Amino acid sequence: MNSLFYNSEILLLVEELKTNLKTGLTEQQVQTRLIENGLNELFKTKPQSLIKKFFSQLNNFFIYILLIAAFINLIIGILTSHQEELYEGILILIIILGNAVFGAFQEHQKDKSFDIITKTTKIYVKVLRESNVKSITSDQLVPGDIVFLDKGDIVPADLRLLASNNLQVDEAILTGESIAVAKRADIQINDSNLLNQKNLLFMNTVVINGNAEALVINTGMKTQIGNIAKLSRTVQKEKTVLEFYLQKLTKILSIIIFVLILINFIFNIFKYYLFFNYLSWNVISSYLLSSIALIVAVIPEGLLAIMTIIFAFGIKKIAKENAIVKNLKTLERLGSINVICTDKTGTLTHNKLLIKSLYVYSDFFHIDYSNKLICDNLLLSYQELIYYGLLCNSIAQYYNGKIISCSNLLDSVDRAFLELSKVLNINVSKLQKQYKLIKIFPFDDHLKLMMAIYKYQDQYLTIFKGAGEIILDLSYYIYINKKQKNVIKSEKYKEEFEFNLNQKAQMGYKVLGIAFTNFFDYRFLSDNISLKEILYILGKKIILVGLVGIEDPIKLEVFQSIQECHDADIKTIMITGDHCYTAIQVANKLKILNQKTDLVMDGSELDKLTETELLEKLINIKVYARTIPQHKLKIVRAWQKLGYIVAMIGDGVNDVPSIKQADVGLAMGLSGTEITKQSADIVLMDDNFHTILTSIKEGQNVFVNIRKSLVFLLSCNMGEICLILLNSFFGFFYFPFDFVILNTLQILWINLVTDSLIALALGMEPPEHNIIDKSMIKKNINFLNKSIIYKIFLEGLMLGIIVFGSAILGYYIHSVDNIKYGQTFAFMVLAFSQLFHAWNFRSLSKSIFSIKTKNNLFIIYFIISFLIQFIILFIPICQKYFNLAKLSFSDIIIIIIISLIPILVVELFKQYFKD
Repeated sequence: MNSLFYNSEILLLVEELKTNLKTGLTEQQVQTRLIENGLNELFKTKPQSLIKKFFSQLNNFFIYILLIAAFINLIIGILTSHQEELYEGILILIIILGNAVFGAFQEHQKDKSFDIITKTTKIYVKVLRESNVKSITSDQLVPGDIVFLDKGDIVPADLRLLASNNLQVDEAILTGESIAVAKRADIQINDSNLLNQKNLLFMNTVVINGNAEALVINTGMKTQIGNIAKLSRTVQKEKTVLEFYLQKLTKILSIIIFVLILINFIFNIFKYYLFFNYLSWNVISSYLLSSIALIVAVIPEGLLAIMTIIFAFGIKKIAKENAIVKNLKTLERLGSINVICTDKTGTLTHNKLLIKSLYVYSDFFHIDYSNKLICDNLLLSYQELIYYGLLCNSIAQYYNGKIISCSNLLDSVDRAFLELSKVLNINVSKLQKQYKLIKIFPFDDHLKLMMAIYKYQDQYLTIFKGAGEIILDLSYYIYINKKQKNVIKSEKYKEEFEFNLNQKAQMGYKVLGIAFTNFFDYRFLSDNISLKEILYILGKKIILVGLVGIEDPIKLEVFQSIQECHDADIKTIMITGDHCYTAIQVANKLKILNQKTDLVMDGSELDKLTETELLEKLINIKVYARTIPQHKLKIVRAWQKLGYIVAMIGDGVNDVPSIKQADVGLAMGLSGTEITKQSADIVLMDDNFHTILTSIKEGQNVFVNIRKSLVFLLSCNMGEICLILLNSFFGFFYFPFDFVILNTLQILWINLVTDSLIALALGMEPPEHNIIDKSMIKKNINFLNKSIIYKIFLEGLMLGIIVFGSAILGYYIHSVDNIKYGQTFAFMVLAFSQLFHAWNFRSLSKSIFSIKTKNNLFIIYFIISFLIQFIILFIPICQKYFNLAKLSFSDIIIIIIISLIPILVVELFKQYFKD
């Protein structure tokens, strides 16, 4: 960034960047500059090509061992002219390559799933182009664009301020300082450090207060944050809980398998010595080589890859339900949420506000928008109330009325006043020209009000708009018949307003108060003065104009959603900035307050509670009113201290701290501010409360599917280990001494044909229930508990015994070439029994005959795997490579019947030993 941009006059900058302050850039200029400068985005890691993904699949310690074993077999086969070793080496290489191709393809599919996140969570910015203010994605910004920023916006590029109102920016991402930095548009010339310049805004910093108009001077990698991004390309991505868990599990299994195969190796050497009374290096090396190959064959090194792919598909599926899950870590926690803290406006209600009632001293009016005759009389009696509501409005923050045509960019309260102005035929642009805007203080979450200073007919006019009881409390006078009257708080005038306010709040209305003063102090124009300080200076000079009742209808689908939360034992906590009575009315309608012990608490009461007192009452407090950001953060932390998994839903800057603190932070995609969406773990693209529940169901389903795939893979691997050990310890009672029940090649083939494909298909199972599973609504639920571990061991042992028994049967029912028949029976039964056994995992508790959901992918993969395994029996070259005997029709029937035994056994287990 050239120093020209912070110490030059604005007009020189405009000339240099060839832009126009009144009209902005033309579309032709924008397209030319996009070509010259590229998109306004930071460096993105170029996605790996399929070729690189393929080779990355081979970059694995276990694959290296297998490759060594394959090449040793090839060398032995070539040197000794033994075709068996040569063919085995070739086939091991083919299977390794086949696994790599499969893994690369699935990695590619996973990356495509994650692309959804980046495409749907882009930052939007308001920009002036061709005299129109429009909302565009920030990547389309170019130098010379004029942008408008509000509280909660993420600064989309490096900018030079043109104008600002009480602007404060969080620059912690650049400086590490958490204190907000005040910004203003005047020239700075004394400090050459760009980060110290008050008239510059930097990409990816956050507007936490005020608003501004600014000129884009640098985009993309030319920004200050872009320079930092160039230095941080080598930063390693943080592993998720699942990745750590599965890597740890794989290591533990590897150690267990290594020990078992080592015991097997030592026992075989000892057994050989007992039988033949001698040992040679050839015998030891042969057993060692086969043991190493078996270790690699039975270790589930692809476990993490398969589970990650299932997670990616889960994210893609949830995205179709209008919820964008940003990372795997969130998906891990999603299904265990047992507390939902939610705002009211926009989440439980439509956030489509309508002004339904107006109240000034001794005069009340209910607005019927269908009655056009109301206009003249309404304006006559309530002119100041309506005009001041329109003037003290976010419309005023933009200059020359530019934003009027973009009412969709306004907040809901401002839009409500705009809708009323249309009904009353009020020309807002003309009104703004009559009143000259001097300064505006945007809505303050802590003070619950906003303020605008105007000059009208050589007199200053300061207008306040905010929470009804706040404005009422601040006002010392009441506006009556265009005159001021001193009113003491205890007198009847104030009581009338309080009565009306409480009455409307109890009806569920949001009640706003509007006040003004003609007192003016030049200190008000200082960039360093706060709204709180102005209120202190004004003291008893504020005049109440009246109250405005605003209706915000409850969304119909929320009624059912709250009931679903009750049914699933998920606690729904409403946290709102609205009046206590308004919150109670909505909570009663939605049955959030459905127990006699349920409590309502406002922010002032919450402040008085110690942490211990809050934890004691927390379970019963269902509604919080008049809250500020610190309250929301305090509530979320309290629930977490009690051991709950907390979701926090919000849409504004005031929700960001609690959204970040929550186990799962959710932001509204339509109404949420940019910083809220960026801070959240999940973005709800339809602003629908029910989408949260749908996401929880899908999150639970992903968890269940991960468990199904995991248990299936581990039970199959356990079956192979049990089979190898059974043969080593008991095989010599039934077979010749050198009988090998399964070789490395056969195990690798089975793992490729049956395990990987079927495990992935199980990961795509639809939910077994249409409701949230209560048993999963708890903290630290494990993929593998004791009952699951027993299941893996017992079912693995069952598979091992079945296959070992089939080998004995194959060996003894054939008198010719019986060794080959015994091996063929073992090979085919192991493959088919694992395929049939996979049907048991479509549900870990239900009978396969009672499952009503369909999984077409599972059926397709089952048929493909079954046919491939069946066909190799009849292909001569496969018979040769796999050392298979020619089976008769009766042999095949026997193999199929034996392979069906796991279904029968597991069905009996499900009936008598419920999970």
